[in-house]
Amino acid sequence: MYKKFILTLLTAAFFTTGLTGCSQITSMRVSKQLKLADKYLVAADYEEAILALQKAIQIDPKNVGAHILLADTFAKVGRVTEADDTLKKAQKIEGITKDELAKIDEKLDSLNYIVGFSTSSGDFTDTVIITLSNLKNYNITYSLETDNQRLSATEAEYTSPIILDEDGDYKLSSYCTDESGTKHEVSVAEYVIKLDKEKHPNNSWESNNGIYRYRDASGHIATGWQQIDGVWYYLKENGDMATGWVQVDGAWYHFGDDGAMTADSSVDGYTLGSDGTITGVDVNNSSSRNIFKKIYRDALLQVYNTHKLNDVSWDNNEAQGMKFALADTNGDHVDDLIIYDGIDYSKLAIFGVFGDKLTTMFTVNDMKAVSSTTQGILEVIREENSKYSVNYYKYDKNSHTFPNVVASTSFDSEFEGQFEIRRIRGELGLTLSTLILHEDLTSENIGLVFE
Repeated sequence: MYKKFILTLLTAAFFTTGLTGCSQITSMRVSKQLKLADKYLVAADYEEAILALQKAIQIDPKNVGAHILLADTFAKVGRVTEADDTLKKAQKIEGITKDELAKIDEKLDSLNYIVGFSTSSGDFTDTVIITLSNLKNYNITYSLETDNQRLSATEAEYTSPIILDEDGDYKLSSYCTDESGTKHEVSVAEYVIKLDKEKHPNNSWESNNGIYRYRDASGHIATGWQQIDGVWYYLKENGDMATGWVQVDGAWYHFGDDGAMTADSSVDGYTLGSDGTITGVDVNNSSSRNIFKKIYRDALLQVYNTHKLNDVSWDNNEAQGMKFALADTNGDHVDDLIIYDGIDYSKLAIFGVFGDKLTTMFTVNDMKAVSSTTQGILEVIREENSKYSVNYYKYDKNSHTFPNVVASTSFDSEFEGQFEIRRIRGELGLTLSTLILHEDLTSENIGLVFE
């Protein structure tokens, strides 16, 4: 009996010592992986850090700290879904403390402000398409470090997927900005591209996400004007094939859905010459001409709701009876947007689209009348202290504004002014542009004109 009792004690002691020993070994193995992960994180080698942290969790699935650090690292490289999954797994760990749960909740909330990458870092032999996203749908800014000048970007606004379609090393970084203007944590990823030449032959079109690019004889993605098989195309700075209306070196061109330049034809109320440029308007279809329907519609809705657009604003009195019109004010045959208040025409502004952005071309206060000409000169009549003045402003292609006065006169009566205006128009050889519409600024009219 005594021997049996001693044996039981010895067995129990051995079992306890064994458990303690195993626990110490597990702790040491986890510690080793965490130290290794820390080393990789310091070196910004995030993919290796992820492997080390995954091993630590495999050794000790209940290690909350390792889960949180792994989620942070996933977030750093734009793998937001995996970060979210890791944190939610950690929430279910048996014996987790309230402080740890609170920390995890904080981390989960921070994921709303992280930019996710659709493709993770790695080496690739095919074109890589990267979509950036954010759970809050905040504005995203990105930079792409590379020797490839066509794809290189610094603090660029993200608007469409990033396509890496040439050999090279690429380092991507991105962050989002919330409604208060706060910039959040930066996500990073690295890509090494070495294309399989059999899949990407020279002198061929390539389509990615419905975007066409052309690989030239040297194997590079072509840009600018290209004549391919006798057809003219325009390939944008990033290589994307142009379609629809595109402004190139100040002139407007139209390209079909297949990218071919339209020539010797009529599109959207404009006539196009043999070189593709706009030569005039189609008198049989002038009422439909408007290249910028969506841009002008959105601009007019903004003015209607806020009485502001770009750097121009109308106060409540001026906003009464506001009107808008379309006319070619700078002589490029393309309609610009004219907005003015309806009381004595006191404030008028002219807007045009350049590089897909709405630009303020001209503003004037206390005006009596403004007329545009096909020569790109504005005739502005103002009245002050019962005296009239007329200035003629010439359009500048570089600034897209009317900065210079090329002629001026003044007169005491409207009758006298008729002769003065007729004289200057003759000297300058001016022909007035035609307004293709002139409407009250109402939501109904905006919808009808720009449907």
